[in-house]
Amino acid sequence: MKALNIDNKTVDVDALLRKAKEIPGAWTGLKIAILILLKEGHRPTELNKVFGLSRQTMTRWVHQVNEEGLEALEKTPPPGRPSQLSDESKRQLEEDLLEDPRVFGLPRGKWNAHKLQLHLQRRFGIKVKTRQARNYLNELRPGAPRQRGMPLFGLAPDQE
Repeated sequence: MKALNIDNKTVDVDALLRKAKEIPGAWTGLKIAILILLKEGHRPTELNKVFGLSRQTMTRWVHQVNEEGLEALEKTPPPGRPSQLSDESKRQLEEDLLEDPRVFGLPRGKWNAHKLQLHLQRRFGIKVKTRQARNYLNELRPGAPRQRGMPLFGLAPDQE
């Protein structure tokens, strides 16, 4: 019998883990699978390496399951303030970010946090700080270079 292999070059462990983060509930399924493998005697260091987890993450999962049982696997809301953008608005914004900023009356060039701040205020009526706009850029354009650091110039025009 021939060995079972995945030959598609685009499907590697990193790609599968990224996909699991995109699909609602998939990460919980992976978490359950990892805990099953631990129960079956697989070494935590081996699982950390395969799944790209930190030792602290796996330790936290095990402690949570030991304390709370299966309820620990239920999805909990993320900490912090909820997003000002609805899921539908995020989808619209994601489409907007594929366009040139000039289409929306913004200065030429690539999208950056300041242009996005202005766009969010004009299109959705939402005021956000530069850092939050940068976070939206990083979240909604996963393949694009990450926006980092503080801006090289002052506040967005509407914040001066």
